[in-house]
Amino acid sequence: MIDLKKKIWDKFLASNNEEMQERYEHSLSVAKKALELCEIHNLDLDKKHVEIAGIVHDYAKFCNMDDYFNVVKEFGLDSGILDTNFKVLHAILGPYIIQKELGITNENILKAIECHTTGKPNMSLFSEVIFVADFTEDLREGVNEVRQVANEDIKKAVAMILDFKLSKAIKNNQKLHNETIKAYDYYKIYLDNDVSKINRIVKVMDHNLVYNTIAYNMKKNTPLFDYMIVSTAFSQQQMKAAVSYIKQEFDTKGIEEGEAWCLIDLYDVIVQIFLEEEREKYSLDKLLKDISSIRYN
Repeated sequence: MIDLKKKIWDKFLASNNEEMQERYEHSLSVAKKALELCEIHNLDLDKKHVEIAGIVHDYAKFCNMDDYFNVVKEFGLDSGILDTNFKVLHAILGPYIIQKELGITNENILKAIECHTTGKPNMSLFSEVIFVADFTEDLREGVNEVRQVANEDIKKAVAMILDFKLSKAIKNNQKLHNETIKAYDYYKIYLDNDVSKINRIVKVMDHNLVYNTIAYNMKKNTPLFDYMIVSTAFSQQQMKAAVSYIKQEFDTKGIEEGEAWCLIDLYDVIVQIFLEEEREKYSLDKLLKDISSIRYN
């Protein structure tokens, strides 16, 4: 494995890319995370192959368009592949480059590398582990929610990652790879149902810090989010602590904080926490009195 790591580093070093050190550390971290997932879930996978896939998954990351063109030509592939978003070509064409330069021919490894960026419908468990490890490795910031779910349910983590990619593409008006769309359609059944997510948010921010928490169903009232959770904190310090707990466990789109009020944007859920006088002052619950509320545990 030491020799393989050296080959990866030499490959990155030859690119002279300013991100080569970061990418190398990411590769080792993905391998580590993939092995951790195997251990946590007691998966019957070849651990050596899992580690190799993690280490080499970005081997072709710093190839240029000429390199990819030569691969397509040498292996007689459809030239239409080159019309794909450049950022995913290292995954799609990576297996061919890895076979040629590293002599790795294991099918599980190569298939996992091919779809580690785009995903695909009905991935093998081996591929799912690499896909999730690539997104949740310990050096990546802002993915605590998915990281926690991955320790409990790998398929749900896959679904959350694909949902994130889809939401990001829509937000930035970007075209998403067709395989990612197909993968989302396949895995979306594993996403948290509505009540489950509300339960998790309320539980995370509780800790005897807040009370009188109400979750409103906003789906018929705004296209911007699905639910609004309104709660009262016992004190300013406890309000800030509740916000901190949410930040630790969920990927946030944005946070606004005042002395007596805060708002946390969790994409499809808006959480508003008030001090008691502030909540009464704004009478938000009166404004929402005709909106149905969600029962949570």
